[in-house]
Amino acid sequence: MSSRVQTMIEGPRAAKTEELPQIVKLTSWIFGFEKHGVYLDKVFPHVFCEENIENLRVIVSNGKVISHLGIWEGYLYFYSTQLKVGLIGCVCTHPDYRMKGYASTLVQDAFAKLSNDHVDLVMVSGARSL
Repeated sequence: MSSRVQTMIEGPRAAKTEELPQIVKLTSWIFGFEKHGVYLDKVFPHVFCEENIENLRVIVSNGKVISHLGIWEGYLYFYSTQLKVGLIGCVCTHPDYRMKGYASTLVQDAFAKLSNDHVDLVMVSGARSL
């Protein structure tokens, strides 16, 4: 009789407050900040905070955050026009879970959330193509 470990995948969904330390560790490691003793909650405190937890989108495997996408929403004033804007960034997946479409799923989830939030303009941070 062989025992198989069942993988429970959750998401895409908003992060939970208790997952914030995992998110900071994962993103800081993936983007190379951790090796310099820098963590992204210090670099982007307006993104990696409890007040923005609904905009930290995750996929979780057995309680471990394996993929993340961060959103920040705000306003841009252009002459007399106010636009609601969204910024997508810090999109990453743990190397052990790549090539399964998790980041793409998070991007789709993010655009749906931004649409529901009536965002007028979305900016995407990063060097890779979508």
